[in-house]
Amino acid sequence: MSFRSSPKVIPVNIGDNIKGKKYEISELQNACKKNSCHLETIALLEKKRDKIVLQLLLEAAELDRKFQRTSDYYTEGIVQQVIKLTPLDVQSTDAITLVRQKSSFVV
Repeated sequence: MSFRSSPKVIPVNIGDNIKGKKYEISELQNACKKNSCHLETIALLEKKRDKIVLQLLLEAAELDRKFQRTSDYYTEGIVQQVIKLTPLDVQSTDAITLVRQKSSFVV
């Protein structure tokens, strides 16, 4: 079977696609503004998500600490450090960075 006789091959005129895809500068600028707006929205949502994750991790660590104090397996000789974060830490750092920095405290 030769290449030309193959029924699956459809000839395509590439010149038509290039000629039909001309955009004016103003249309491109509008598209860029829309994409920038979407990226800002995504960044804000990610920041909110990171703060919520951080709060959940801190609450879980606090509950775990309370549970260990009340359980029979808690030993009095072990002094555990508690993660203390300033309000600036909470506002300026995302949750993943804080977890990495404080990973030695997280059990």
